[in-house]
Amino acid sequence: MSNNMEINMQPESRLTDSLLGVNELSYQMPPSLGIATQARHREEFAQINSYTVSSGGGGQTVVFDSQTGSSFVDPKASYYVFNISHNKPALDIGFGSGSIANIINTVTVRSRTGKEIGRYENFNLLCKYMDRVQESQEFLSSTLKAQGYSVNREGKSYADTVPSTGKTYILRMSSIPCFSPYNCKMLPPQMMEGLRVEFRLEASVVAFCPNVLASVIDTTLTYTLNRPSVQYKCYDLADAFARQIAMVASKSGLRLLHKEIFHTITSTAGSQSNWDLKKAASKALNCMIVLRTTANTTLPNVDCFASRVNDIIRYQANIGSVYWPNQPLTIPDVADYYQSYYYSMYGAGKLYGGFPSSLTPEQWAGSVDADIKNVVYNNNFIMINLNSSNVSDLVGMTVNNSRALLLDVLRASSGTDVRFDSFLCHLRATTVFTSNVTVLD
Repeated sequence: MSNNMEINMQPESRLTDSLLGVNELSYQMPPSLGIATQARHREEFAQINSYTVSSGGGGQTVVFDSQTGSSFVDPKASYYVFNISHNKPALDIGFGSGSIANIINTVTVRSRTGKEIGRYENFNLLCKYMDRVQESQEFLSSTLKAQGYSVNREGKSYADTVPSTGKTYILRMSSIPCFSPYNCKMLPPQMMEGLRVEFRLEASVVAFCPNVLASVIDTTLTYTLNRPSVQYKCYDLADAFARQIAMVASKSGLRLLHKEIFHTITSTAGSQSNWDLKKAASKALNCMIVLRTTANTTLPNVDCFASRVNDIIRYQANIGSVYWPNQPLTIPDVADYYQSYYYSMYGAGKLYGGFPSSLTPEQWAGSVDADIKNVVYNNNFIMINLNSSNVSDLVGMTVNNSRALLLDVLRASSGTDVRFDSFLCHLRATTVFTSNVTVLD
């Protein structure tokens, strides 16, 4: 029997085109898939030109009111710009293990009608750990160096120096969870026009730390933000597509799905810690717990965002009769931490390929070396994965007042007051109508 295609079959034109494409012999221009008529880079400024913050904090709030009009905004390409200076030219100070996000205590996002779309307390701590867990070392040392992350530490230097004369840093807009939706790339004008973003600033002695052991920060340290701005990447769509989206917004609404973060704090001086997270949400995805010495969270002269050195010997979480893991994860020797590190990386979703975490097991566990305490980044955390699907990270557990997430942690030491910052990640659905916004957890 002959295998000659001309004898066995006469290919149709569509099949011929497909075969040419498979064999990389297609010489036609690909179809244009873009529907935007114009792309623009838009700069907008905060309500006030300058913000000065002392060691006490003072409750200063940077406010941005979006005026993007009918344009669609790409949050992945948009960012905030902060030029920061301080009043201590003799000090070698920096952001330690964090970044420019250190200066932001709380982020609040509201629609033009005042509806709260997202609130992120202790945003500086959350941003530091999410970036260091989710991003690769190469990304931190290249692109995110513009955000203030320092990776090349030599000698007694803890981080890159922030000069007193001022330096400009960026903060990715997508670092704010509600600006990183699942089901779309661009944020619609029905949401962005009139949107208000508020950054409540952190105290100076918390945001900064010395880069060398000899440096001492006192309560007279202040920092100043000069002309903070936001840089939007905007697109104008062709009229036919813009009208279609506007029609959907006026009838059923534009549905945006994103990961929301609920933050709680508990503390104890004992070795045994039990607490619950009472947050009503239909899909709880994971929970990250960061352990810090309570005194160090506001103490000058230390990195306030560095964790304690790993001393956890057992932990477990449960919702009702469902436990993670089924038997408590027990580590009799705190120096034998590889399993605990691996389980936390599983909780962070880093076992399924993609970019590896920037944290090695040693950087995760931390160090107690007193001679180099200012050049060691301690990044210890626990991550509990509540997802119930192996093909999607959007299938979580229901939590509420009667089905709270219970956490049980046993440490090898006691006597020092320890603060547990818990960040419960759950899904939030925001429906954007022409004139208002609804939020559903």
